[in-house]
Amino acid sequence: MSIGRRLHQARLAAGLSQAVVAARLAIPRNSVSLFESGQRSVSSTELVQLAHLYGQSVGHLLADHDAEPTDAAILLRFRAAGPVEDDTYEVIRCALARYRQYAASRISRIRRPAFRGTVISGPAWTGN
Repeated sequence: MSIGRRLHQARLAAGLSQAVVAARLAIPRNSVSLFESGQRSVSSTELVQLAHLYGQSVGHLLADHDAEPTDAAILLRFRAAGPVEDDTYEVIRCALARYRQYAASRISRIRRPAFRGTVISGPAWTGN
């Protein structure tokens, strides 16, 4: 995952808009958009300010969290730890599946934007 994507997720998790972040950092709003899209580099000073604003460490924003181990890799670690009954592996598989499902639902809730549009009322289009 790119640093821009991590900045975007951290901003959403903090519940801040790009305009609020820009105002707090005293930079143009489009700079925040450029950071998040990867079209502009983030200076070390800006990165420290963003980390503080988002309530996260600089290391967390810089770290690549995409390198999640696969289910097979996790099961291999359990096997390497010592002998375990076969039904234990099935329990671990089920727990991993439930966790991944839970994590995916949490991420989808973060990414879902709130409706802020204006409802326009008037005569319906008849198609003529």
